[in-house]
Amino acid sequence: MRGILKAYAVFGEGSTSPVAGSLKEYMELSGPAVIGNECTVMIRFSNALRDWKTDRFAETVKAELGRLTSGVLPLDRCVTRGGLVDERGRAAMVLGAYEDDRALHVSLGLFFTEIVINCGCGDDPLEEHAYCEIDLRIDKKTAEATFSARSA
Repeated sequence: MRGILKAYAVFGEGSTSPVAGSLKEYMELSGPAVIGNECTVMIRFSNALRDWKTDRFAETVKAELGRLTSGVLPLDRCVTRGGLVDERGRAAMVLGAYEDDRALHVSLGLFFTEIVINCGCGDDPLEEHAYCEIDLRIDKKTAEATFSARSA
């Protein structure tokens, strides 16, 4: 089925659980909105918005990324061998950031593991280190964050 999934969550001070405990839990409570064939997850990065133009900004962005559940970031668009994404050892770095009238724009580098199945290797499945650059946009009014992967 083609569809778009929109999930809303608030990642602010005192927030301990992303997307009402988990994305699956949230979907069971609210149900998905279906339009097109993309999967979009809307999340609020209010702490990163608060820390913009401070020395804490990069660390705050990384902390908020660390609270995301698996599958939220578009890492599947960055696999190079058709494998599966394993986010357990995911690490992020802020490559750069700027602002315009409406949003903060953050360039991210993310490291994760790609699991390649049926590669014909003796050690199948094969785990490979993978890297992906993602653009993060944080709306200045709502703190809603959107992610888009750059081409692999």
